Amino acid sequence: MTGKYRKIIYIGDPMCSWCYGFTPELNQALEAIGTDYEFEMIMGGLKPYAKSPMDENLTGFLRGHWHEVATATGQPFKYDLLERKDFYYDSEVPSRAVLVVREVSPERELEFFQRVQHAFYAENQNTNQTDTYLRILDEMGISAQNRFLEKFSSTLLKDKTRADFRRAREMGVSGFPALFLDDNGLLKLLCSGYAKADQIEGKARQFDI
Repeated sequence: MTGKYRKIIYIGDPMCSWCYGFTPELNQALEAIGTDYEFEMIMGGLKPYAKSPMDENLTGFLRGHWHEVATATGQPFKYDLLERKDFYYDSEVPSRAVLVVREVSPERELEFFQRVQHAFYAENQNTNQTDTYLRILDEMGISAQNRFLEKFSSTLLKDKTRADFRRAREMGVSGFPALFLDDNGLLKLLCSGYAKADQIEGKARQFDI
């Protein structure tokens, strides 16, 4: 690429509760920053490849954590899922679903990501079942169900999802959400962890965006 370019990079995870809480602030900040900048998402890999269902330690931690996020952000949470004994808390599966939408309808990747979060946290939909994602695609008016299923189960998309996780680590990101400005190859941090829109906008002004 020649010349100067600037891009906003969002690193998050569909099953990151602070990323879900961050949704209104992120959307407000992106609207304020405007559409002159390319936007890219990277799946962070919060808790991928679960080998067993949730145990009492995990469900207890999640219940307290979700209450904290709900109180801080006002985002709606439902807690029934934490009573299930058969649910695998695996963030690879919804991350891979997001990557499929990145391929079949890239301009709606963020919307799909946020709808998956709402389906999980506010509705307790099972993120390990493809029906959850097919329903969201239908609600979004994206008629790509067959392509979605084909890509979702492919080794290629599993490898691409793993590559997203690896890239997040290579960028030094271990907590989510994180928002960067890629200024002609130089990464400038807009926020690390939950932040209010005005904080992000203030940081953006410092970087003249």
